[in-house]
Amino acid sequence: DTSYIMEEFINGTIVSFDGVADSRCVPLFYTSNVFPTPLIDIVNSLGDLSYWTQKTVPEELRDVGFRTIKAFGAKSRFFHCEFFRLNEDKEGLGQKGDYVALEVNMRPAGGYTPDLINYANSVDCYQIWADMVCYDELRHEKLDLPHHYCVYAGRRDCHTYKHSHEEILARYGRQMKMCDRVPDVLSLDMGNQMYVANFSTREEMEQFYSDVLAVTDPINAKVQKELTEVLALGEPDVASTKAVTPKPDLTPAIKPTTAVAETKTKAVAEVPTRAVTETPTKAVATQPTKAVTETPT
Repeated sequence: DTSYIMEEFINGTIVSFDGVADSRCVPLFYTSNVFPTPLIDIVNSLGDLSYWTQKTVPEELRDVGFRTIKAFGAKSRFFHCEFFRLNEDKEGLGQKGDYVALEVNMRPAGGYTPDLINYANSVDCYQIWADMVCYDELRHEKLDLPHHYCVYAGRRDCHTYKHSHEEILARYGRQMKMCDRVPDVLSLDMGNQMYVANFSTREEMEQFYSDVLAVTDPINAKVQKELTEVLALGEPDVASTKAVTPKPDLTPAIKPTTAVAETKTKAVAEVPTRAVTETPTKAVATQPTKAVTETPT
C-alpha cells in the first residue's frame, strides 16, 4: 500500500521574511522578498523568473516574522521564512492580504537573493552576520541608508524577446547592479541571462519587468500574465492596509530597433524539490498554486 499526504489548495503569493537574528532570537536586520510565480510552473513551462526585494517590510509581515523567529528559537543565525499572502479570503485561515505560514529555513535565501538584499537595503548582510557572531550586535553596518526595490529578471535562450540585450543595457544601465550569464547548474530555475537592478518606485520596477520580459513567442505568455496579475495586487504599506492598487500599464517603453539574437533550445533537467518545514501556526499544511519555490541554494 502507498500512503499519500494531501495538502489544501491555497491561493496566495509567496513573500519571505529574511534576516539575521541575535542570541535572543531578535532580528538585528530583516527584509522581505516577493516571489510572484511558482518556481515549479516556471521550470515546467520554461518561463522567465522574476522576483524582487521589497523597499520596506509591511508591518503585519514584520510582526508575524518576529513571532515566528521567536517561536522557533532561531538564535544567532541567518533565517529565511516564507509565507503566503492570501489573494482571496480563505475560511479557517484568514482574509485577503493576511499572511499564512509556509516554511522556515535556518539559512540565508538561495541563489542571488543575498545580493538583492544588499543592494535593496544598502548593506552587507555578511558583515551583519559577522557582527552578530563577534559582538551579538551591529557595529559596522547602518540600517538607515537609502532603500530601493531590487529586482531580478532572468531570460532564457529559447525565447525571442522584443528588446535586445543591448537595448536593455542602454535604457537601464544606470540602475543595473548585476548583469551576467547564469551558471548552467542554476539556469533551469533562474534563466540563462540575468539582470539585477535598483529602482526607487514600483512604477519604475514594473516598467523594467515589462521591457525586459516582453517576448514575441507565445510560450512565455502565461508566466508574464501571472506576473502582471501579482503586480496589480500592489503591496501592503507599513500600516498594513489591504487596498488594491490599479492594474499597472505594462506596455513596453522601448521600441525595438534591432533584431533579437537567434533562439536556442535546451533540454529540461530533473525538476528540483525541497522539504517544507512545519511552522507552529494553526493548520498550515498547504500546497501552493501561487507559491514560488525558493531560488536554488
